[in-house]
Amino acid sequence: MESIPSGGGRRLRATYDETAELRRDLFDWLAGRRTYQNLIAQDLRPVWRQWTKAAGVQHDNRLFYELKHFASAPRAPEPLCRYVAAVERAVGRSLHLTDAGTPAAWAGNFVHAAVEPRSGKGEPSPAVPHIAPPPRPVEVWFDHAVLSIDIDPRSLRVAVINETGAIVAEAAVSGANGYGADDWEKFAKDAHRMLTQQLVEMRASYERENAGLPSFRFRNAASQQRHRDLMPALGDWLLTGHRPGNETRDSLRHLTKVIGIDLPRHKARYETARKLTS
Repeated sequence: MESIPSGGGRRLRATYDETAELRRDLFDWLAGRRTYQNLIAQDLRPVWRQWTKAAGVQHDNRLFYELKHFASAPRAPEPLCRYVAAVERAVGRSLHLTDAGTPAAWAGNFVHAAVEPRSGKGEPSPAVPHIAPPPRPVEVWFDHAVLSIDIDPRSLRVAVINETGAIVAEAAVSGANGYGADDWEKFAKDAHRMLTQQLVEMRASYERENAGLPSFRFRNAASQQRHRDLMPALGDWLLTGHRPGNETRDSLRHLTKVIGIDLPRHKARYETARKLTS
C-alpha cells in the first residue's frame, strides 16, 4: 500500500491494485484517441523498427525499463538509444505524464507495449543482447527488481536493477587472469547474497505497507469508480491542455496523486535522467 501526501494535510491511501488499475484505465482511454494512435504508429514505431532491423530480429520482447537500462550502458547501439529517447519524449512532452518534472518511469512500459505488443511476453531473441529474461508484469513497481548476471572474458558481473534501470547493488570479479574455481565460487556467493538481501528488503516493505490487508483488494470501490469516471477529463487535459473547471480539477489533483503523475503543465520542461543520445 502506498501512502501519498495530499494538499489538505491528510494522507491518501491507495493499494498497488488501485494504482495499477487506474494506470491501465488511463492508457485504455488513450488507446482510443487518434492523437495517441498517431504517436505510436507515426512517431515511435518507425524508430523501433530501425532498432530491430539493426539488431537483425523481428521482435525484441524486453520491457521498456530493461531497454532503457541497456541503452544507458557504454557503447550501447545508437538505434536503441534513439528509440529510448523517443519514448521518453513521448511520455514527457506528448502525453505530459511526468513525475516531479521527469517522464513517469512506469508510463514507458505502457507506451512501448503499444509499439511492440510482444513486450514482456516470452524470451527475447538470442541475437539481441539483454540484461535478464524479462518479467511479465503489466507495469513495474518500485518494489520490483531484476537480478542481472553478465558473464564475459573481461569480468563476471551481477547487479540488482530497479524499475527505472538504476543499479542499486552490484559486484564483479575481474577476468584479467582468467577464472579459477575460487572466482566462480566468490561470484556465486555474491549473487546469492545480493538476491537474499533484496528479498529480505522487499518482504519487509511488503509486510510493513500491507499490514492488516487480507489481500490486494480495492479499499474503496466507490472511490475507484469515481476515479474511473474522471479518466476522460484527465486524458483530455493531458492530450489537449483543456483545463477543466475548478471542482473537477480538485478531483483530478487527487487522481493524479494516486496514479503517480504531476498535474498537467503543457509548457513545463522536463529533464531526462541521462542523456541517451550522446
